[in-house]
Amino acid sequence: MIKKLGTLFLFLLLLSCQRLDRTTPFSFEEKMPKQEIVTKPLRVGMLLDLTGVHAALGESMKQAALLAQFEKADDNFILQFYDTKGTSDGARTAAKEALDEGSQVILGPIFSFEVEEIKDLIERRNIPFISFTSDTSVLDEKTFSIGLSLEEQTHRILKYACSMSKTKIAVLYPETTQGEAIIQNLQKEVGSCENMQIVKSVSYPFETINYEPYLFKIIPHDLLRHLKNKEKKLLDKKEWEKKRDETLKQIIELQEKGEETTELEKELIDPDTLFVGPTLDKAPDSFFLDFDALFIAENGNKLKSIASLFSFYEITPKDIPFLGLSTWKDRSLSKEPSLIGALFPSFPDRKYKSFEQRYKDSFTKEPEALAGYAYDSVALIAKLHKEKTLTYESLTRKEGFEGLYGRYRLTLSGKTERLMNILEIRPRGRFLLHEKALDEFEDPPALENSLETPVSLDMPLMQNGEPLPSLKETTGETAKQNSVLFRKSQPSYAPFFKPKEVQLND
Repeated sequence: MIKKLGTLFLFLLLLSCQRLDRTTPFSFEEKMPKQEIVTKPLRVGMLLDLTGVHAALGESMKQAALLAQFEKADDNFILQFYDTKGTSDGARTAAKEALDEGSQVILGPIFSFEVEEIKDLIERRNIPFISFTSDTSVLDEKTFSIGLSLEEQTHRILKYACSMSKTKIAVLYPETTQGEAIIQNLQKEVGSCENMQIVKSVSYPFETINYEPYLFKIIPHDLLRHLKNKEKKLLDKKEWEKKRDETLKQIIELQEKGEETTELEKELIDPDTLFVGPTLDKAPDSFFLDFDALFIAENGNKLKSIASLFSFYEITPKDIPFLGLSTWKDRSLSKEPSLIGALFPSFPDRKYKSFEQRYKDSFTKEPEALAGYAYDSVALIAKLHKEKTLTYESLTRKEGFEGLYGRYRLTLSGKTERLMNILEIRPRGRFLLHEKALDEFEDPPALENSLETPVSLDMPLMQNGEPLPSLKETTGETAKQNSVLFRKSQPSYAPFFKPKEVQLND
């Protein structure tokens, strides 16, 4: 017994010595596993046409989105792609799959008919939805678009025309869905400039090859008669020059033979025998254009043909401004002399050029035209997720965001406003900066649509990457807290809300 007690005493003595000799202090961390604070991943679904008619565009946008994820997102950002096949049914199937797999944000699709098909599915889930369509008719307070709309372009170019005191606008446009949308937007936008009006609007079938009959509906009749008379004089002049050369040749031959040439020489200056030089002056002052700016809703080779025909009738950008859309940033247009001086809105492209190079380095090809929208949408959501506040206040913040195409902001109506330059087409593929885009937004975005359809209390709110429950699903203190969060998520520029008055302790 005494031996056992001695052994136990020796064991305890050795153990105490071992503790005293430790150089590392004791810590409970050795006894308890570390508990890391982990933010739950944000799952983002992007809907693109990956196998349909526009598969090449879809693939390019997918690659741009992946580049944005690599450059902008953290490890808690999950991006998955769903194929719409470029059809309404395909879009609905893709949206259902994305939602069933837990997507908390939906980006895309590209086309308005796809957006229209899936709006109801996504709105029922109350999650952020940012599409790429340029058709604003399918947007609302729950459906955003990051794409460039025709409305935004027409607003920018007419605002510039107004600053030049150009208030009488003539419009030539194709009988297409886009053409109709352009004329409707122009008719709406002229009201924002004092005394501005569309004095002439002429449409033509999409398949038109000869545009002259439609130009005749724009050009004043008196000017047309003058120009046609001028054309006849030009033809007469050519005939006169031809006969003059024949007469001179005949005179030289006779003089070499020593024969008389007096009568032939008189023919050269006798107005009754030969037409002596037509008058090639410009139209008299009594002939004038009844418009001071011309908007042409066309692109590419069709635009070149139309501009060339206007030039034939002495109407060029040197005489009155030719106005167009951002698609005029096409270097091939500078090869058409009759388009030199034409004006159009365009993005600041410094950041896009850098993206374009990085895209080429990554995928060994150039990005499609719309690929930048996919990049910007992923970069936007990744930024807000990193900030741990993905709310409608942050999505629609007044100052907007900096993207590949310059500064932009989402509005409560679902539309995107952008700060754009005004460029002029110059020779040899160059563009002249006519008016630089503003550095920041001056005025609050238009709230007409949002005031007609106010933001619902069921609008999705997200915090720390997680959707908050709607007010209808909460009671007591939770409802009170969410109510405050919702009011804080209202845009600070809304006239019915002053954010500085809101306190979390309300």
